[in-house]
Amino acid sequence: MNSLDLKYYFSIFWRRMPWFLVVASIITGIGLAIAMLLPPTYRSQALILVESQQISDDLINATVDVNAIEVIQVIERRLTTRSNLLDIANRFEVFTGEDLSASQTVERMRAATEFTQISSGTERRPGANAFSISFTSGSPQLSADIANEFVTLILEENARLRTDRAGETAEFFRQQVRDLGQELTRLEGEILSIKNTTESAQPDSLEYRRNQLGLVQERLLGLEREETALREQITLLRTTLENPDLASLTSQTPATPLEREIAQLERALVQQSAVFSDSNPNIIALRARIDALRATLPSVAPGLPAADPDENPVVTQVRLQIDQAEGRLLSIEQQVAALEDEAANLTETIQATPANEMQLNVLDRNYSNLTQQYALARRKLSEANQGEQLELRGRGERFSIIEQASPPESPESPNRPIIAAGAAGVGMALGLGLIVLLEFLNPAVRRPVEITRKLNIPVFETIPLIRTTGERRKRAAVWAVLGMIVVLSMLGLIYAVHTYYLPLDLILQKILSVTGLSDVLGLIG
Repeated sequence: MNSLDLKYYFSIFWRRMPWFLVVASIITGIGLAIAMLLPPTYRSQALILVESQQISDDLINATVDVNAIEVIQVIERRLTTRSNLLDIANRFEVFTGEDLSASQTVERMRAATEFTQISSGTERRPGANAFSISFTSGSPQLSADIANEFVTLILEENARLRTDRAGETAEFFRQQVRDLGQELTRLEGEILSIKNTTESAQPDSLEYRRNQLGLVQERLLGLEREETALREQITLLRTTLENPDLASLTSQTPATPLEREIAQLERALVQQSAVFSDSNPNIIALRARIDALRATLPSVAPGLPAADPDENPVVTQVRLQIDQAEGRLLSIEQQVAALEDEAANLTETIQATPANEMQLNVLDRNYSNLTQQYALARRKLSEANQGEQLELRGRGERFSIIEQASPPESPESPNRPIIAAGAAGVGMALGLGLIVLLEFLNPAVRRPVEITRKLNIPVFETIPLIRTTGERRKRAAVWAVLGMIVVLSMLGLIYAVHTYYLPLDLILQKILSVTGLSDVLGLIG
């Protein structure tokens, strides 16, 4: 603690005071001049609130599915395009008198424009969204005008963005409904055409046609059996015509009961002969019975004519049966031909049915899928139309102005007190640094303790410095020069403030108004 001689250090500071004052005054004056000469910049800000949809989502769903942050970012990108910024700068004459290129103008405009998001909620409980738009300029009115112009453009762009997206969504579903409707109409025509061209080979009548084919085949078998029986019958009838027993048959009506009985047995013989062979027991029995009865008949009287075989009714009947059988055979042949054609047609349609069924199933599946898509598109189109009306009437999510931009009363920058205080602090620090540097470079011995430390001998007494008259005058001259420098610096600072910042009378009025002295002076006056 003995080495810390505050009085010694204070004496050094006092002796180097002129240098400290010169450096501190120059740096402080420069800082004050900079603070006063820097042009003021004014920042005007407008606040926009993002309002949620006016109608409940349970009733109408909005088709513009974008959050407010994305909308703000999109609008910011669109508003800060080169062409838009140049248009605003030219209309409001933002940089009048400055020789700036188009690129420099755009960069200055982007630097002066700021979009800031404001959220009152948290991640778990989101609140209302808002954002601010601000513009910085050298004129308070100009900054407010441009900020309000940006607000107007934001509101218009938001409305246009949402209505365009809602309209594009509705138009997309309208086109989809039209395309699906046309495809459904085409499929319906194709299905109808296939059903018309393959009407007899449709899957729904397959079982009926199979049953019909079975019936036709059964009829064919029945006709074949009947044809076989008729052919056998014709053969037997023709054999019967060649039977000699028929020659004895007469066309005369039997007179006695015995003759009538014989005639009945002969007719039965003819009928049985058409069905059975000659070795059949019934035929043999009938012939034996006829022969026995004929043996009991009296002999034919002489001179009576013999019976004419051509006039025999049994022969006529046999020939009639042969004709009927042949006619039936002809009819059967025609029926068989018709049934075979029908069976061939049924077989062809039955064989073609699986291919037609497969083709119709594919078309039906496509038609069912398209029908579902068409119904879904119709429902989406209805929702899109409602969403479009919601946006056109301004009932969806929208931006509203909660604070219009107004001309600021005081500039945002530069902060003149901070600059002045910083300059004064830097000046004093540099002044102290200069004093330390000068003392560090001066090797002279100035304290008794330094003599003891360097020479290792004690010091008994010290003689103070006695300045001469010339030294005193020189010192006074230095202080006078320093005083003049300080005074001139202050005068220059006052002139700069009065010329480039604000007249002194207005500054005085503001000071009196802030401190309340203006009311006191008014009462005194």
